[in-house]
Amino acid sequence: MLRYASAAFIFLIPILFVYINKIQKGYYIDEKFHVPQTIKYCAGNITDWDSKITTFPGLYIVTALYLGPLELCTKIFMRFINVILTLGNLGLCLTLVSTICQERINKDPQVKYLNVYLSAWNIAFFPPLFFYFCFYYTDVLSTTMVLAMLLSHVKKNYKMTALMGAFAIIARQTNVVWLAYLAIENSLTFVEEYTKRPELTRSLNIIRIIKTIYAILSAKARIGLSAFGDFVGPLCKLILPHVIVLLVFFIFVIYNGGIVVGDKSAHQPTIHLAQLLYFSVFVFIFAWPYILPHFRNFVQFLYKHILLSSILLGSITLIVQFNTLVHPYILADNRHYSFYIWKNFMNRDPAYKFIPVPFYALFIYSIVKTLSSMRLLSLVAYLLCTSFVLIPQLLLEPRYFIVPYIIFRLKQSNIRNWQIVCETLTTMFVILAQFALFSFKSFSWSDEEHPQRIGW
Repeated sequence: MLRYASAAFIFLIPILFVYINKIQKGYYIDEKFHVPQTIKYCAGNITDWDSKITTFPGLYIVTALYLGPLELCTKIFMRFINVILTLGNLGLCLTLVSTICQERINKDPQVKYLNVYLSAWNIAFFPPLFFYFCFYYTDVLSTTMVLAMLLSHVKKNYKMTALMGAFAIIARQTNVVWLAYLAIENSLTFVEEYTKRPELTRSLNIIRIIKTIYAILSAKARIGLSAFGDFVGPLCKLILPHVIVLLVFFIFVIYNGGIVVGDKSAHQPTIHLAQLLYFSVFVFIFAWPYILPHFRNFVQFLYKHILLSSILLGSITLIVQFNTLVHPYILADNRHYSFYIWKNFMNRDPAYKFIPVPFYALFIYSIVKTLSSMRLLSLVAYLLCTSFVLIPQLLLEPRYFIVPYIIFRLKQSNIRNWQIVCETLTTMFVILAQFALFSFKSFSWSDEEHPQRIGW
């Protein structure tokens, strides 16, 4: 049944692509920058750069390599690149989820047909990502490279992980954070294997880890210098490829004066803690079946840990009061869902922004609880890396949430049948809703030739 439904949906993708291209004949928002820049690359002109483009040219390079020799560098063929990448993402997700769940599959083969397949489906066709399969945006390629990097990581091919990480960075600079995250994961795995004490990574006592490793090295050093080689060699195998890529990127950042290429004024780094609150809502919308079971525990948490819960709610209230930052684009561009959230709710009355405070606390608590199967230091690393990606961003842009969400989703374990089914129904509903809204709601801008439409 799943196979037939999948085949039908995959068959519908080209039909949807043709339909969307028929109603969206002009550029869709940022395509007016991406398409002309790619045409330059196809013509061999890689030095003429549009300063309004702030991401690396990974998508333009891929497109020019494939379409340039065929002389097919037109908007519709450029968009079709993302159709191919989207189908490739499904294959990557199937392999990735199957590899992660291999132990469960061996115990129960039925897992593969429901849990694994639908998990891969929901990640590959994640609505905020799938929305861009028919447009010429960088998000699909960026996600493809991140998925390839994660797959290489779980297969323990660390050189390939670093290579895919480099490609992911060329597609989008912020992916460097996720390569660093995998380097941290490898380091934690090494600590567990080297010390034979996995409990070390399940506490926040970093000093204890350092002392344990130092004690082991000191004991082995009495035998000879080979002990140092026994330590450095395996560690280098795990993280050296990652470190090389990270160092090259760091040198670029120093030379460039930041991670942004082009016009840096449009993406000045800031401290926007409220992004984490918005991300918690975003996660709940799409992963509510995994979040919901922890709601009852949250109430118990409030009663049992009054001081801690007061600090949590108080901190969120302070963030909302003093760190609710609004990028000018949010209030000016009515082609994004975020515009309507701000117009009809957040900006309606100064007090309205405080209404979600208890929900922020509930969602954050539940998200952390759903990740409780991770070793503690891995969980901390994930939360820190998510913060490094989101907090410097002034603009509330759901596309920035895609990769942190996918990693969150991949970390879900012991998934029940009702959860995966409800998640799939939610995914399908949002896909239908977003494309229905895009198709049937249009409006005009005085400075744009074609009708404008609403999306992420």
